[in-house]
Amino acid sequence: MIGLQKAFARAKTSAGPRTLGLSTVSHQRKLHKGSTNMDGNSNFPGVIKKAWKQTGIQRLQTCIRISVVARLSRQVLEERKFARQVCPMHQKSLLSVLALVFLCQGKVAAQIITVKTVGGRTVECMHTGLRSTVKDCGIHANWYNYVFVGLISKVTPLDNDEKEIQIAPEEVFWGESTTSVNVVTSQANCMHELKAGDKWLFYLRKGNPIVLDYYANDSVPFSDAQEQIATLRQLKANGDAGILRGRVLTQSAGKQGVPNAQVVAIRQPKGEQFARVTGPDGRYEFEPLPVGTYKVVVRPIGSYQPDDDEINLLGGSCIDLTLSRSPHAWITGNVNRSDGTPVPNLGVVLIRSDNSWYMTTQTDESGKFTFDSQDPGEYVLGLNYPARADWFDGGGAGAGVKVPPASLFYPGVSDRSNAHIIQLASDEKLDKIDFVVPLP
Repeated sequence: MIGLQKAFARAKTSAGPRTLGLSTVSHQRKLHKGSTNMDGNSNFPGVIKKAWKQTGIQRLQTCIRISVVARLSRQVLEERKFARQVCPMHQKSLLSVLALVFLCQGKVAAQIITVKTVGGRTVECMHTGLRSTVKDCGIHANWYNYVFVGLISKVTPLDNDEKEIQIAPEEVFWGESTTSVNVVTSQANCMHELKAGDKWLFYLRKGNPIVLDYYANDSVPFSDAQEQIATLRQLKANGDAGILRGRVLTQSAGKQGVPNAQVVAIRQPKGEQFARVTGPDGRYEFEPLPVGTYKVVVRPIGSYQPDDDEINLLGGSCIDLTLSRSPHAWITGNVNRSDGTPVPNLGVVLIRSDNSWYMTTQTDESGKFTFDSQDPGEYVLGLNYPARADWFDGGGAGAGVKVPPASLFYPGVSDRSNAHIIQLASDEKLDKIDFVVPLP
């Protein structure tokens, strides 16, 4: 759940270039409070030794662990120094870097590094770009152990420009009530100024000490947190009920809000129904709903039918659910040799006819391939047959994107200019795009 640390500006290692597969987490997945270890108890030297022996993606993943420990540990400065010995990713010259890296769960996250001047000195600020697909109305309460509005009563300077902050909680939304909380900062120079007498909405995790970290923390000054506070107060007043809100959008590229759409939440398994109508901007919000699993549908709007969704609404939770329509067209086919035997594990590429987008897949054991959830348009289909050494897998989009060099194009020509242009309509299912290739 916590994001990542050092920007991987030098992510090209001896393993060579890789295609990073992107995946997301369903919005139903709950991020449990207290899931982040803030204790700083780790065998850091052992991790360092491990990283020295690794190369490529393995070393990259270990460096993620090193950086997370370094950021969240009490010995933050000393451990960052160790990390830089084996993770050559520190570049002060970068003004703004967005780096993609793996998480162990298969997610891909991003982080942003900026450089600012504070008191005549150059300061590097690192903040996670990780965005969970858990649509919790922007309150992030379940990411933390303590969520409260508090008054800063005392600020004590520490070494390396960090600070110890004494906070008096005034309005507690999550966690234990207490009269005073002490926290230490990490990257204090990168935060809003923390002054005695200021009021903030604090999001904190357990730890020894508790760390208020610029890198992965949602704490904000009280004046900037009015929307979150209003939702937190509403959830507290609702008790065991939950909030379901969101927006209905068009399928068009602009994704405009759809007004006057009827949104229905159907509680499973008995089918109890709750309905709301979207406003001018396409937004909707139900009255507090009882906990449970809901199928959420939008009644047809003329010929437009947004996709259904399903949520698990917990007591005291808020879900912001966007309802739209994903592409439903697909292209599927088979690759067989001239003697009728299938060609398994063969690279196949689907390319927009204007070269602005591509995606690869592989045939299965029966020689079948499928490209689903496609937008309507004109496409060219290619095979890596005969296999080429410069073939690569993945996907890409944009002007000048490099496309995998197919050897054969549908319906069986080697020159792309003679390839058949596949016309794919909205929601169309083309299931007989077959290749017959010569015997090797």
